[in-house]
Amino acid sequence: MSAVLGGIPRALSFSYNGDDDKLLVLRLEGKEQLGTLPEWHVDLVGNVNLVGARDDLLLDDLVGEQVTVTIAHGTERHINAYVTEAQRGERRGRFNAYRVTLRPWLWFATRNRNCRVFQEEGQTVEQIVSAVLEDYDAPFEFNLSQSHAVLEYCVQYNESDFDFISRLLEEAGIYYFFEHTSSNHKLMMVDGMAGHAAKPGDPVIHWSNKLDAKKASMVEWHASQEVTAAKATVRDFDYLASADPVEGDTPEGDALPLGSGELYEFGSRVVRNQRDTEAEDISDALSRVAQVRLEEQQALKKVYTGTTNCNDLKVGDTFDLSGAPRDDDEATYLVVSMNLSAEFADHEAIEEIAASQGRRDGVLATVMCIRTDGLDYRPGRRTPRPVMYGPQTATVVGASGNEVETDAQGRIKVQFHWDRQGTKDENSSCFVRVSQPWAGKGMGLWMLPRVGHEVVVSFIGGDPDRPLITGSVHNDANTPIYPLPGHADISGWRTHSTKEGPEDARHELRFDDKKDSEYVWLQSQKDFRRHVKADAFDWIEQNENRKVKLTRQEVVGENWLMYVGQDVKHDLGKDLHTKVAGDIFTTGAATWQVQLESDFSAKIGADLSYDVTGKTALKSGGDIALQTEGVASLKTGGKLVAESADKLSLKAAADLLLQGANISAKSNGEIVLEASQGLKIVCGSSVITLSASGITIDGAQVKVNCGGGGGSAGAAEAAADAEPKAPEEAQNTALLTPDQADDYDALFADPLADEDAGCATASSTPAGEDMLEEPSGLRAGALAAGATLLAAAGAAAMAVASGASFASGGDDDEDEASDDGDAAREQALADSEAAERAAREAEARAEAETPRQTAEQALAAAEAAYEAAKAAEAAAITDDERKTAAEVLAVAEAAYEAAKRAEAEANPPGETAEAVQAASDAAYAAAKQAEADAAPPAEPPAGDDRGGAA
Repeated sequence: MSAVLGGIPRALSFSYNGDDDKLLVLRLEGKEQLGTLPEWHVDLVGNVNLVGARDDLLLDDLVGEQVTVTIAHGTERHINAYVTEAQRGERRGRFNAYRVTLRPWLWFATRNRNCRVFQEEGQTVEQIVSAVLEDYDAPFEFNLSQSHAVLEYCVQYNESDFDFISRLLEEAGIYYFFEHTSSNHKLMMVDGMAGHAAKPGDPVIHWSNKLDAKKASMVEWHASQEVTAAKATVRDFDYLASADPVEGDTPEGDALPLGSGELYEFGSRVVRNQRDTEAEDISDALSRVAQVRLEEQQALKKVYTGTTNCNDLKVGDTFDLSGAPRDDDEATYLVVSMNLSAEFADHEAIEEIAASQGRRDGVLATVMCIRTDGLDYRPGRRTPRPVMYGPQTATVVGASGNEVETDAQGRIKVQFHWDRQGTKDENSSCFVRVSQPWAGKGMGLWMLPRVGHEVVVSFIGGDPDRPLITGSVHNDANTPIYPLPGHADISGWRTHSTKEGPEDARHELRFDDKKDSEYVWLQSQKDFRRHVKADAFDWIEQNENRKVKLTRQEVVGENWLMYVGQDVKHDLGKDLHTKVAGDIFTTGAATWQVQLESDFSAKIGADLSYDVTGKTALKSGGDIALQTEGVASLKTGGKLVAESADKLSLKAAADLLLQGANISAKSNGEIVLEASQGLKIVCGSSVITLSASGITIDGAQVKVNCGGGGGSAGAAEAAADAEPKAPEEAQNTALLTPDQADDYDALFADPLADEDAGCATASSTPAGEDMLEEPSGLRAGALAAGATLLAAAGAAAMAVASGASFASGGDDDEDEASDDGDAAREQALADSEAAERAAREAEARAEAETPRQTAEQALAAAEAAYEAAKAAEAAAITDDERKTAAEVLAVAEAAYEAAKRAEAEANPPGETAEAVQAASDAAYAAAKQAEADAAPPAEPPAGDDRGGAA
C-alpha cells in the first residue's frame, strides 16, 4: 500500500519507527548485484505539519535504524534496509534536506574482524556460514541444489565475518541476494538457476522503442559476448594418497583461435585431513571445482542489458522478454545486476524542489541479465583469502590427561594464540602434520611435540587452512634443557618419560664442546637396546669403564675373540661358573697362577692329561689323596724320589711289581720283608724261593764269595724343587693351542698303555768272571735280603713321589696296620725264612766263585739281616717284644761282624762259608725265638731242617 500524506497517495515513501510522514523522499538511487551487498541512497526532506512547525530531526535518530522505502508506482516494491550513513544538507526553502545510505543487515558483518577455527566432522560451507550468521539474529536461507565439499578445518583469520563467508561462498560457487518485505529482508543463498523465482506479478516485460508509462516495458536492449576459457583443470596433492596425482577437469569446450584456453589451478579445498571409506571420490570432487571455475568465466560470456520502468523488478528475479527485435532474444532472463533510480513529484514541497532542479517523475532501472537456459551464474572469487606471510607459534593441545595426542600419521593438534574460542583440548584444531628433519618410508628422524609445547607453525602457500608444524621454541614455561648462558657450549637431545614421569625421568644425548673438556653423555631412563645387523667396531684410545649393577648377559652365536696387550684381571664377589660344550684351550707365554683361599675341586667326565715341559711341584698343607677305580701310573724319564718325614706305606690288594735296570734299597734301621705264603727271587733260570717250610735255591750254579762288600743302596735323594713356588713367582707354562691339539685321542691316551705289566727281575749282584764256587746258602741269603728290601723301598718311594697313599681295592685306614708290632716281627721272621730257603736252593746249584765275591754276598746278607732286625726293634711295643728284638739285633750284628772279619782276613772259602752259615743259622734261630716269645708256639712243618747247609 502506498504511503498517504494529507490524504494524497505517494509513489515513494520512507518509513522508520512506524512513521511514514516524517520524511519525504525526493529521490531513490540504488545499485544491486548477485553475490554483493546492495546499496541505496535516498534524498529526503523534513516534512512540515499544517501549522509549519520547524523539524528538529537528529542524525542519531536515523543512523542504525531499520527503514523501508516503498515504490508504489504500479506493483509495490519494498526496499527494507538499515541506515548505515546519514547526512544533513542545506535547507531547501522551508525544508531540512537529508541524504541517507541504506544497506542490508549483512553489511554489519563488515564492521568486525575475528580469528577463529571452525572444526566439526563433516562440516560444509552451509554449516560454517550458518554458524557465523546466527550471531546476527537476522533471517537467512540456503536454497542449494548441488553438493559441496566438506571443510573439516576452516580458519577465519584477521578478517570480517562478511569477508570470511563471502570467500567461502565464492569458492563454492554460491551467491546471494535479498528478499524484501515492508518490515524486513531475508538473505537468500543459492548455487544455480533453481534457486531463483519470477518477479512478482506479471513475469513478462515487453520490449518497446520507448518507455510506456502505462505498462512495464524494456528499451535499449543489447546483447554482448566475449571470448572465455574453454576448459578448466584443478590439481591438488593428497598426502593421504600421495602415490598418484589428484586431478579433476571439465570437458573440452570450443577451441580458441590461439592458445589452449585451459584454466589450470593447483590447490583446492577438496583435499581433507581425514577421509573415511564412504567419502566421495576426490577426483569427482575436483571435477566439480573445475566446473565452478569455468562457469565463473563462462557465466558472463554472453550478457544482455536493457533499461526498464518496471518498478517491481529486482536482482535475483527472472522475467520473460517478449516482442524482442530478434526472435532468439525472446527468452527467460535472470537479473544479475541493476542500477535503479526513482523520483516522483507528488507533494508540493517535492514539486517545488523538483522544478528548481529539472527532475522528472518515474522509475528507471538499467539491468544486466543472462539467459536462464545457459550456464549457472557464478559470482567469481572477488574476496581474497587471508595470507599468512610468515610462521606463527601455537600451543600443542590434546584430550584431558594426555601428554601426547597424535594419530597414525604422527599429526598433533594445536591452539593458536589468537584463538579465543578454543578450549585447549582435542577440539581446538584439526590434526596438523609435523615437519621432521628427515622423513622417508619407514625412515627418517622422529620427534613429536607434546601437549603444552610451543611449536612453530607455517602455512602451505600462506593458506591459514593448511598449517604445517615446522619446529618448536622455548618459553618461560618450557625453558631450555641446559641453563644458559652458562652452558652455551652444550647441545643435545633430552626427552621426558610419559605419563606423568618425574622431573629427572628422561632419555638424553648430550654433547659438550668446551675445549679440553669435551664429552658425550648418553642416558637411558630404563632399557638400552642396540641392534647391529653386521659388524660393530668400538675404537677407544684410552680407558673403558663399565659398571653393571645387577646381571650382565652376553650371547655369542659363534666365536668370542679377545686380544689384550697386557693383564686381564677379574675380581668376582662370589662364584664363577663357566660351561663349555667343547674343548678348553689356555695358552700362556709365561706363568699361569691360580690362588684360592678355600677348596679347589674339579670333576672330569673323561681323561685328565697334563703335559709339562719343565718341572712339576705339588705342595699341600694337609693330606694328599689320589684315588682311582682303574690303574694309577707314575712314569719319569729321570729319577723317582720318594721322601717322607714320617712313615711311608705301600699296600696293594693284588700283586705289587717293581721293575728297573738296577734296584737298590737302604735303611738306617731294619728291613723286614714278610710274605704270608712265600717269597721268590727270579733271575733268568735261577730262582730263590722262601716259604714257611724252608728256603730253596735253584740255579745252574751257586757261587758264594766272602771277600769284599757288595754294592749297597745309596741314600735317598731329596725331591728336587719339591715345594711349589708362590703364584706370583711361578714360571709361565706353555699350553697346547687348539691348532696343536689335532689328535685328541693321542692327547688324552694313557701314557703307560704300552708298558710291559709282567714280572720284573731283581738283582743287586754284578756279574764277575773271577767268582769262586762256595756254599750256596750265603749267596742266596744275601740276594734274597737285598732284593726284598729294595722292593719295599722302591714301592714306598713311588707312594711318596705321587704325593699320596695309594689305596686300590681297600679302605684308606688299612695303612695304619704297618704300626702294629706283631706284623713287623712276623714280617722279619718270614724274610729270614725266605732268605734261608733261597740260600739252600742256591747252594744246591752253586758253581765255583772267587772267595771275595762270596764274601761280598755274605756281607750284603748280613747287612740285610741287620737292617731287618733294627726294623723289628723299632716296631716293638711291649717290653718283652723289645727284648726279643734286641736279641735278634745282637745276633745280626754278630753275623755282620763275622762277615766283615771274613772279608778282611780273606779266609779260605770253606771257612768263610761256614762262618757265614753259622751266623745265618743263629739269626734264624733268634728270630724264631722272638716269634715264640710274642705269640703261642706253632707246630713246625714236617721235615723242617734249619740247622745245616744244603
